[in-house]
Amino acid sequence: MSQMTKRDDHAIDITTRYERAQTLQAGIGTKSVAFNTKLFPHWVGSSDTFWYTRETRTGQVYRLVDAKTGSNEAAFDHSAIASSLSLASGESVAADNLSLTDIDFTGSESITFSALNRRWAYQHSNKSCKEIAAHPPSWKVSPDGKQAVYLCDYN
Repeated sequence: MSQMTKRDDHAIDITTRYERAQTLQAGIGTKSVAFNTKLFPHWVGSSDTFWYTRETRTGQVYRLVDAKTGSNEAAFDHSAIASSLSLASGESVAADNLSLTDIDFTGSESITFSALNRRWAYQHSNKSCKEIAAHPPSWKVSPDGKQAVYLCDYN
């Protein structure tokens, strides 16, 4: 009788392990189990500073890292950019889920980025976004200016 109990305990233990493995495997693509499993640094010029996107339960935020000092802080005021981008574009933009690409931090008074299929400049001093008609510095524009190529996630 006692061997039957050991077998039952073992079967329950195996079942529990399989259920846990299925939960972990299902969570890989849904972000319900692990966040920030990959980090893609975007270096700022030739400095020791880079920015990256950090995943959250509700979306993403942008972080700025100084590799020399080890600092890791918010890259900018997400709420201020979301508010000013909403106002300038007429579209609703959530601070906790900004979808910005081609961010350029080279200017101290402003940052430029692409969002909502347009290019923007954000001024820190007056917390405003303004649409600009320029290609991001990472794009390679054809000589006639009609086409451009760009690198996205190393592809």
